[in-house]
Order: sequence, then structure tokens, then C-alpha cells
Amino acid sequence: MAKFTIVCFLLAFLLVSDGNMFLGAQANTCEKFWACNGDDQCKADCQKNYKGTGWCDFHKAIPPEKYCFCQYNC
Repeated sequence: MAKFTIVCFLLAFLLVSDGNMFLGAQANTCEKFWACNGDDQCKADCQKNYKGTGWCDFHKAIPPEKYCFCQYNC
């Protein structure tokens, strides 16, 4: 009987912890854009303001402007 109780407890624990991990993985990713004043400044501003990852985007910009592209969890 004790083995059955332990197995049930472990099974319940795994189901609950697996559900919590799934909920944590569902974070939405948001994006912000602004004029880029250099890659280092872009990274610093994105981290400071949104706790995200930022970089200067050269591909989508209309020349000669560059945009800071910031991705963060929202």
C-alpha cells in the first residue's frame, strides 16, 4: 500500500510540475522599434526599458535611417 501511495504522489507531482512548465513557456513576445543611435545604445535601452534584447536593424530600414529592434516578454 505504501508503494502505491508513493507512486501516486510522484505521478501527481510530475503532472503538476509539467503543467507549470507549460504555462511558463507560453510567454508572449512583444516588439518595439525606434531610431537607432548605435548597436550598444540600442541593446542598453532595450534591456533598461523592457528587459529585452535589442539590436539595430539594417534590413528593414529605409536608407539612411536605422531602427532599433527590441524583443521582450510581455
